[in-house]
Amino acid sequence: MFLLAAIGSAVGLGNIWRFPYMAGAYGGGTFIVIYLISVALIGLPLMILEFTAGKHFASPLFPAFSKIGRNISLISLILHALNLLILSYYVVVTGWTLAYLFSSVSGTYAPLAEYSRSSMFPFSTALTLLAIFLIMRMDLKQGIEKANSVLMPVFFAILISLLFYSFTLPGLGQALKFYTNFGSVNIETVMAAISQALFSLSVGAGIMFTYASHAEKREKTASAAAIVSFTDTAVALVAGIAIFPLVFTYGLSPSEGATLAFDTLPLAFLQMPFGNIAMPMFFLLLFSVALTSTISMAEVGVVDLSARTGRKKAAFYLTALIALLSIPSLLSYSRTNLKFAGVPVLDYLDGTVVVLVFPVVALLLVLALGWAWKDFEKESARALPEIFLTPYILLIRFIIPAVLLVLSLAGLSARI
Repeated sequence: MFLLAAIGSAVGLGNIWRFPYMAGAYGGGTFIVIYLISVALIGLPLMILEFTAGKHFASPLFPAFSKIGRNISLISLILHALNLLILSYYVVVTGWTLAYLFSSVSGTYAPLAEYSRSSMFPFSTALTLLAIFLIMRMDLKQGIEKANSVLMPVFFAILISLLFYSFTLPGLGQALKFYTNFGSVNIETVMAAISQALFSLSVGAGIMFTYASHAEKREKTASAAAIVSFTDTAVALVAGIAIFPLVFTYGLSPSEGATLAFDTLPLAFLQMPFGNIAMPMFFLLLFSVALTSTISMAEVGVVDLSARTGRKKAAFYLTALIALLSIPSLLSYSRTNLKFAGVPVLDYLDGTVVVLVFPVVALLLVLALGWAWKDFEKESARALPEIFLTPYILLIRFIIPAVLLVLSLAGLSARI
């Protein structure tokens, strides 16, 4: 069940909502190749690191990092802050998927801008928060693992159905050509691809560490990380192949951006045969993976907090905090039209967190577990075959920190 929970955490809006529009915005094939390299050389090693450390400590982030060192415990607080920051807008986007699911079932559709002026988004966000609270107040096996055991099979069934349908569309050839469109490489594309790999795999923020802390001793962390990474990457690629034929068949733009799933794809569904069935399926798919990922991020805070307050109180306090933090993002797509630096708050947080903050926090986690943790090499030797041990240690201690540092500095310079 640990493996299913980890897959449920990794597979989310990052695969279905974010990956297609990022691939569209950064030219298709070039972005995808860099993304795949990033998953193999950065994402997978980081997941092995978090799985290995989480299984070893078998405790929440703060006490585990406190055992490494008093100053290191501060990094766990930064990881919690990152998860809360992401949750502050991720829960709003999850609410969008629920709102569109409701509207598509009833046979209605309105653009994102129109829904944002109604009470639909606040209502659906409130329902999402309620669902998070009800699942989080239960223990891991009764809550997240049971939710994943229901939602993940539904997700895969819908995704495969959409994929088969996309194979029948005339835009399939253009979609495959777009997937293999290799152009020039620039720093923006590299930054976007690496950041997307971190975001999609849920590594670098302590999420996988938290799940591994519940793993059984016999669990093989390296093979589990490989399975989760492969599944997550396959879902992202399949989602793109399922979505882009719709985009090209119905004359939409692959570089539409964050609204691709909400403004443009529904137009395609409205034109296609059996679109009244396909559209609810698509948004049920989006909501199911969004909810599992949202719960996974919330679990990091609940586990740590429940040691002090009990799980039910921890779930209540954390849900209330997420609700409070989500208000700016919710208002950015409302009549208030709240903006920061000239863009909606939600869009600003998504771009800033993923492109700038996420690599910095991932760098701190790698330094803490790769250098400050005295049992790093011993536990790595237990987790990995000997042939992979030296390359893995080089990646964790030198190559990945260097890449994350360059990525962080490049993101910072782009903001100045």
